[in-house]
Amino acid sequence: MKKELLLSCVILAALACGGGGEKPTTQPSAPTPAPLPAWATFQGNARHSGYVPLASDASKFVKNWDVAVKPGVALNPVVEDGNQVYVSTSGYFGVQMLFGVNHTNGATLWSRDFGPIHGVHPPACANGKVYVTTSVNQYDQWTPAVDGGLVYAYTGNNSPALTVFDSTTGATAYSIPDPGFHWDGWSMNLAPVVSGETLFAIQGNRLLCFDLANKKIAWQLTGTYVGQVSLAKDALYMVQNGELEARHAYFHRAPLGGKSEGIDASPLCIGSIHLFESHMIGTLLV
Repeated sequence: MKKELLLSCVILAALACGGGGEKPTTQPSAPTPAPLPAWATFQGNARHSGYVPLASDASKFVKNWDVAVKPGVALNPVVEDGNQVYVSTSGYFGVQMLFGVNHTNGATLWSRDFGPIHGVHPPACANGKVYVTTSVNQYDQWTPAVDGGLVYAYTGNNSPALTVFDSTTGATAYSIPDPGFHWDGWSMNLAPVVSGETLFAIQGNRLLCFDLANKKIAWQLTGTYVGQVSLAKDALYMVQNGELEARHAYFHRAPLGGKSEGIDASPLCIGSIHLFESHMIGTLLV
């Protein structure tokens, strides 16, 4: 009995080591997907493209939590750094606050009251710090784009323009006038989108492309464009007449294909196979 048991152990050990037969084939393991970057600013990145390199099954999405951080007060779009969610209030000369929220359960971790100022804009976060801007030229509901050491701010006043600043010194690098700017109140409700030597924006029912190399407006399309333009690879996505429209960023005259109805002016987030809307409400939803 002991000999049989010993023999069985030897045979099992030999099989485990691959002896006495063919070596087992090993299936290559699937590559580990690269971690997604934090949603650290409006539209996800400093260029405000709204593009997320992710394919997801929207049917499996579930609500984790929702909370009214300041009941009865509207909120700006949120950002997160993997540990906290940051959100500011939205309004004129009213409650002007910034909150840090636990991303797991929605509990408020801290808050900052800015007092009786005109407005606080959507926050951005990086390297353990949170950044906010306040109203420029008495405009709110805007945020600049950052790329290549430059900051791009598109606002209107007596001389509407895209103004470009040095990100290190704050000095004005140049500006591109927009004579077609349509005044529609003191809220811009947009962020410019930078892609190389071009910048895109929607204002006054126009889709605009700024030529940054030659410091001029390259082209503009007039229609019923509203909300925030998003950029995924070489495609622009925006809302016109309540429908989603896609155009090639560099061959803008021809739309890319079909449209989706029932889309409002909310910011658009572009994934690999899905598009998502977000709505400015007084409740955080994750």
